[in-house]
Amino acid sequence: MVATAGGLAIGGLPNLVEAKKIINLEEARELGEKKMIDIEKAKGPLIKVRDNVKYREELIGKGDIFKAGDLVKIRYQVYKGNGDYMFSTGYGREFQNDVGDTYDFSFGRPNSIPKGAEIGMEGMRVGGKRKISIPPELGWQTSGGFPEPQTFGGKRKLLNHMNEFLQFEVEVIRVRPKKT
Repeated sequence: MVATAGGLAIGGLPNLVEAKKIINLEEARELGEKKMIDIEKAKGPLIKVRDNVKYREELIGKGDIFKAGDLVKIRYQVYKGNGDYMFSTGYGREFQNDVGDTYDFSFGRPNSIPKGAEIGMEGMRVGGKRKISIPPELGWQTSGGFPEPQTFGGKRKLLNHMNEFLQFEVEVIRVRPKKT
């Protein structure tokens, strides 16, 4: 966070609320709530799909929409519902030497990714990026634990938070159509 004359600018987003002298705690809360609403609006709409799965389109891809049976290569990051980082593949986090690596799976095949992630990925294209909110009942227990974290810390975090809402930030790298 960066302090500015108008308050806090978060993550490089514009300071959308003008400067105001805060007199009491209630005014501070109201100002904070207004800022959070403005920040959420600036991020774009939160799209609700079925079974309590929601996503925010961060980047719209190009090309055809993949379908069941297609081989999909993704990079992903998993966060707790409050935004705390848990684990990832392809981004070189947690001292992993995996920059550029992908997780490959057949879209629609059981036990390849959490059901909630699959629902949230429907309609994506190569190059697209989404942040998907996955409810606990459609999380990792629906995929047999896949994709599995590669680090001990990631495995431990997933085990401890498997029954909570999780954020699955996914980027589609490549799609190979199903052979017919």
